[in-house]
Amino acid sequence: MKYILIFLSITLTTKLFAACGLGLTISNVSLPWTSANLSQLVNFTATRTNTSGGCRPFFITMTKGGSSTYTRRLALNTNTLGYNLHKNSSTSFFLKDVLDQTNANEVISASFSGSNSTKAVSYYVKMPYIAPPSGMYAGGTYSDTYVVKIFEGNRGSTTIPSYSTSVTVSTIVPKVINISLVDSGAPYNVSDTSQTLNFGTLTLNETQGFDMRVLTNAGFKVSFSSQNDGNLKHVSYNSLVAYSLKVNNVNINLSGSSTTPVDVATGSGIYYASSSPLPVLVTIGSVTDKLAGSYSDYITVTATTTE
Repeated sequence: MKYILIFLSITLTTKLFAACGLGLTISNVSLPWTSANLSQLVNFTATRTNTSGGCRPFFITMTKGGSSTYTRRLALNTNTLGYNLHKNSSTSFFLKDVLDQTNANEVISASFSGSNSTKAVSYYVKMPYIAPPSGMYAGGTYSDTYVVKIFEGNRGSTTIPSYSTSVTVSTIVPKVINISLVDSGAPYNVSDTSQTLNFGTLTLNETQGFDMRVLTNAGFKVSFSSQNDGNLKHVSYNSLVAYSLKVNNVNINLSGSSTTPVDVATGSGIYYASSSPLPVLVTIGSVTDKLAGSYSDYITVTATTTE
């Protein structure tokens, strides 16, 4: 029997392309707060270490950030502001991640020129202004972080990024606080910031009052400082008539408040012009054996934000 041995020599040739060494030089984005629709251009740079002709085209995608959809949100605790990322100023399409994009308007496509190692690229951050039903947004810094990815080749050619980096976008809603001192039961009035309680002839347990109304978007603290530490003082002599003070039905001790103001009320979050007032009641103490004449005290009211 004759055997024939056949030897096959098979050579497989694979053409290997050197990695393009793509990268991004990109900064965080700070948006100015405005009560108008905002569209801000953001410039950044794509880079490559391999300047060969095969490493010219590239495309860029962006993730959802902290949102589960492409309704992107800047967040401050549970408070949010809507924003989005766009290829240009006129498109209504949102920039998306590589597995979510379905058309050319949802990615940034570009190409390096010649042997250049950098390419200027840009996109737009848009933040539409929607007036809050309450009239105020919570004050503070709102932010979100999304990932920017760069891919070799044309859109659709790969889903594996060559490089990615995180970008944080933020805006600061200014903190606001105003306090209005109004007659009891009166509405908020930004121009009404003082009250005069005229008791006439002083009598024991005579009571007068007014309302404090606080307008704030970042919590508040109200403090009182009594010039005479909770006493009415004779205009010419060192004769004192004590009085008691209640704020929002809580007894307040003004002793020592001339040098160290006393906190009389606090609140968190947003307080609107229509929020419940803080009633202030002043009740005259004993006037037995007090010198005749005019008595007075001056209370300085200070309101500050706390959040």
